[in-house]
Amino acid sequence: SSLAFLSPLLALTRSVSFPATIAPRTPKPVREALAFVMADDLLRRTFIVFTVVKGLGFPWQTALGAIFLAGTLETPVKRFDLVHQINARGAFVVSRACLPHLLKSANPHVLSISPPLSLDAHWYARHLAYTMSKMGMSLAVLGLAEEFRGRVAVNALWPRTTIDTAAVRNLLGGEPLARRSRTPAIMGDAARAILLRPQAGCTGRFFLDEEVLREEGITDFEPYAVTPGGPLQTDLFV
Repeated sequence: SSLAFLSPLLALTRSVSFPATIAPRTPKPVREALAFVMADDLLRRTFIVFTVVKGLGFPWQTALGAIFLAGTLETPVKRFDLVHQINARGAFVVSRACLPHLLKSANPHVLSISPPLSLDAHWYARHLAYTMSKMGMSLAVLGLAEEFRGRVAVNALWPRTTIDTAAVRNLLGGEPLARRSRTPAIMGDAARAILLRPQAGCTGRFFLDEEVLREEGITDFEPYAVTPGGPLQTDLFV
């Protein structure tokens, strides 16, 4: 399949190896993109890259990993800068590094793990810095989709429910929230479905994982539940 995945790994250093699947024809595009990320201290410490290259370029997905849910007075300026550099800046920087190679691909995609665009004050009031940074990622999707329309598909993907990740278990709600979540497999399956679609007719959209899989004919989501039959927690921004 034509699938590439980039996901967060906090505190990544040069001494930590990261897996990358590279097509034997030409590893150069991947190496150049990774070099761009590794040259930036902040990006180097917050990204791990899994890439599959097909043809002359590669489709890719980005999931950026800074989470900080706090009110304005509880948000230090340094933490504000951190979440914006990792999330909004990171989405722009990595997209910019990959686009020259994506433009040579037969079916290029950029897929950002960011929420549907919203001006609902409810989300901004609860955690302004974090919401601004995630909506910044979604604005990048909006702009890139129009700028590269007809050449590169640019979309966003977001889960309808919370996902059982390290962030959920360690930062957000622990084991109780994890039990009300779905497994990461639902996001992986939704991402794969998007990235396999022809780019010409699939761009500028803000997908929810469940919505994508329904379009693929999947209606039973119980296999994705951490606790089959149990209650599910709706994710942020949904």
